[in-house]
Amino acid sequence: MQTPADLQLIGTEVALRWEDGRESFISFATLRAASPSAAVRGERDIFGHHYGGEAPRNYVGVEVTGWERIGNYAIRFDFSDGHGTGLYSYDLLRELGEMPNRAGAPYLHSPAGDHAAFAALDESGAPGRCALPTFTGRRPRRVRCARRK
Repeated sequence: MQTPADLQLIGTEVALRWEDGRESFISFATLRAASPSAAVRGERDIFGHHYGGEAPRNYVGVEVTGWERIGNYAIRFDFSDGHGTGLYSYDLLRELGEMPNRAGAPYLHSPAGDHAAFAALDESGAPGRCALPTFTGRRPRRVRCARRK
C-alpha cells in the first residue's frame, strides 16, 4: 500500500504526493461525493437489505475545511457542509486520484457502497472504467454506464 508523503489543499483540490513520487489531484466535490461513510453510502444488514445513505447529488461548492491522518491507513476530511465521518483509505485516495477528475461528480458512490458504478466497457469494448456512469431512477438501485463518445 502506497502512503501519501505530503497532502495540501490547493484551490479547490486536495493534492497528494505519494511515496513513489506520483501525484494525485482530487477535487473537493469529487472527494465529498466519494465519501466511504455509512451516512453517505448507507449500510447493509445480514440479509443484504440496504438502509440509509444519501441520494447522489452535486457537491460543487463544498470545500475541505480540514483533515487528519487516521493511523497508517486513512485520512478523515472535514467538509464545509458539515460532513466529516468518512475514513478515506490510502488505496481509495489513490484510486480517486487516478480517475478523470470531474468536479461535483454525483455518481461516485452506488447504493451497494462499492465502486460498481464504474464497471463498464472502455472505448475498445474491453472491461474497464466508465467515463460517465449514470443512475437510473430517483433512488438508484441499478447503475448503467454511458459510453464515451
